[in-house]
Amino acid sequence: MDWMLPDISIILATITIIFFIFLRVGRQLQVKETFFQLWVLAWLLSIVHYGGQLARAGAGARWGQLVDALFLAYSGITFVAAAESLRGRNLRKMLPYCVGVAALFTLWAVALVYKFFPQGLAPVRYGYGLGVIFGLAGVSHWLQQRRHRTIGAAILAYSFFFWAACFFVLTAMAQTAFVQNYIQYLYQFSNLPKPIAAISMLIFLLEGEKVNAQRQRDFSENLIENAPDGIFIVDLDANVTRVNKQFEALCGCDADHLLGKPLNNMSPDSEGAGCEHISRVFGGEAASYQSKLAAADGTARDVLVTNNPIYDGGRIVGAMGIVKDVTERIRLEQQLRQSEKMASIGLLVSGVAHELNNPLTSVIGFTELALGGQALPDATKGRLNIVLSEARRTRSIVQKLLSAVRQQKSQRLPVYINNVIRETIALREFDFMMNNITIKTDLASDIPLVVGDPADIQQVLINLMQNAFDAISETGNNGLLAIRTRCESGQVIIEIINDGPPISAPERVFDPFYTTKEVGKGTGLGLSICYQVVKSLGGEIAVENLPQGVTFTIRLSASGIRLSSAPDNKPDGGETAHGRILVVDDEPAVLALCKDILSAEGFAVETASSGVEAIEKLRRSNFDVILTDYKMPERVSGADVYNWVRENRTGQEARIIFITGDAVNPDTYRFLNLSGSPVVFKPFDSEELVAKIKGTLSGTSSSAIIRPSQARSG
Repeated sequence: MDWMLPDISIILATITIIFFIFLRVGRQLQVKETFFQLWVLAWLLSIVHYGGQLARAGAGARWGQLVDALFLAYSGITFVAAAESLRGRNLRKMLPYCVGVAALFTLWAVALVYKFFPQGLAPVRYGYGLGVIFGLAGVSHWLQQRRHRTIGAAILAYSFFFWAACFFVLTAMAQTAFVQNYIQYLYQFSNLPKPIAAISMLIFLLEGEKVNAQRQRDFSENLIENAPDGIFIVDLDANVTRVNKQFEALCGCDADHLLGKPLNNMSPDSEGAGCEHISRVFGGEAASYQSKLAAADGTARDVLVTNNPIYDGGRIVGAMGIVKDVTERIRLEQQLRQSEKMASIGLLVSGVAHELNNPLTSVIGFTELALGGQALPDATKGRLNIVLSEARRTRSIVQKLLSAVRQQKSQRLPVYINNVIRETIALREFDFMMNNITIKTDLASDIPLVVGDPADIQQVLINLMQNAFDAISETGNNGLLAIRTRCESGQVIIEIINDGPPISAPERVFDPFYTTKEVGKGTGLGLSICYQVVKSLGGEIAVENLPQGVTFTIRLSASGIRLSSAPDNKPDGGETAHGRILVVDDEPAVLALCKDILSAEGFAVETASSGVEAIEKLRRSNFDVILTDYKMPERVSGADVYNWVRENRTGQEARIIFITGDAVNPDTYRFLNLSGSPVVFKPFDSEELVAKIKGTLSGTSSSAIIRPSQARSG
């Protein structure tokens, strides 16, 4: 047996070296799974087992034999637990079984060493027991490799089968002459599965790392390729080495046309400062900037670029850029800024219009009084009629401006389309005339009303007229805009025809942000808004290119109410009535006008130039009608007068009529709606004022607010 000591020493040294290599590889690969920890423990137990063999062979100590038998069994049990853990079994659930089997083999080994069993029987059974344990480890690894076929898993399973076979064969032939004669060679052969198993475990770990690395690469590839933003990678020379699909889409060409090209070539000449930012990234900084990206079709898109350095072993080897297309966002921001400008202009217009209403009221009223007075020379009467006509025309324009800038919710009202068209044309006819564009109308007189909001419908018409104006202006020639209406199959049809150039992509004109106009002249939202408004009214809008020009067709459902002619908006004067009237206004000219008009009708009129003076007069006496301006100085407005009357003269608030030129103000509009009081909008006709007074006295005056645009559009 002198050969055993050096053989065991060599095997122990080999297993120890393999163990430390195995341990180092696991740490390098950062393997933290339970099965790896159990493998480490199993090989430690195996080393202790060889230590017991070494003590047994050298000194013949009985404790060496016990250590040899016990730790060989313990390592086998641990290998089984590791294999089951690799298959997904929970270690805590396996622990009671492992402890029970270890206890059984402990008693078995003690009985073997201290000869508690009959001579010759204990070794046979113990060897078979070890064969079963290592065979179970092989079976578990074999089942694992059937699910995940790898070379390492297959070698590992068959190495444990080989190991188990050695136990069965050597135990079965332990007492034969063959084993006695060739024990040295058989012993060395039986130890061969151990280094094979250790090496197969290393192969298994390396294969797992390879699979994980491939998964990581696939994940990175999918992440880059399917990213919603464009991604590019450049080398230290700022040449493109990698792009994703989204970047290809932004550039409008394949990767073959981009790879190897300088990054600077992908920006318009005026935006060629991208490489300056890249140079900062090569210095270790991150950079974010807005730029332009040139597409293959010659267009340029606004992009937001974020660059970061790429490191390899602590050294910068390139840079990665994330490109976000912000073209639509910038267009929307421009539209929002334009909307804010228009809102500011609207407030300015409403303020100017309010200031114009007071003098217009005086001009119209006193001119009407002058024409209704004593006989005038024909020349003077003709001039006064011209003044009255122009003043009323100015009033109409002011009211249209107020209607256009008023912020209000869309309502469903019966609308006479022809009058809305006439009002819209009146707003733009001067611009069209100054640009030599003729507007012709062919409006059917017998079309029914439609249900909608006059302001919304007017917005659609304004947008379509502006679109026609821009298209005709591109030609530089005299142009024609024709607007026709008709009724067909229960629908009111509006056709807006211009003789400008045809639309290049008529199927896209209603898409948001689509525009064929140059930068700064179009947002691509005008026709989209038209489409949305018409759809909200339950109608349809379509566009068609003509041989010379473009036709926009709007179809709206008819309400069933038919007018034989345009509505007559002239106020009904009602029957003659008399009473005491209090007129409240801070404009002396308006006070004088109202007093003259109402006095001529036989009313007893008193005036107050402020809300404070009006309340003082109301304290002293009662009036049949109170005609009050809504906005007045000294912090006592028409609303305050109304509230005082409601609290101190209950029921008399129904005899209050408001006069105002500021219905565009949301607070004013809200109060007038809530109060339910009749309203006369400045500037007003004398007939309109008298009719409203008489209607209030007789109880027939409407309490609903009549908007200026409604009153003249049906």
